[in-house]
Amino acid sequence: MRYTKVIAFGLLASFSVALYAAHSGHYWSKVSEQKGVNGQVVCQWKCSAIGEEHYRTTSGYGSCPALYY
Repeated sequence: MRYTKVIAFGLLASFSVALYAAHSGHYWSKVSEQKGVNGQVVCQWKCSAIGEEHYRTTSGYGSCPALYY
């Protein structure tokens, strides 16, 4: 019984590490850039990794901060 628990835990840990490693780096590309008020710029970024797309929005004055994480 103890041996089964050790194997199950090992498989779960391996699966978790593999999922994290598969999406540990984000590859962002800018989707849109819009001018706001008082010189503010609003940008939307898209990350596509392993069939999973997600979006982030950044804003700044004069230019949009880039996403690297």
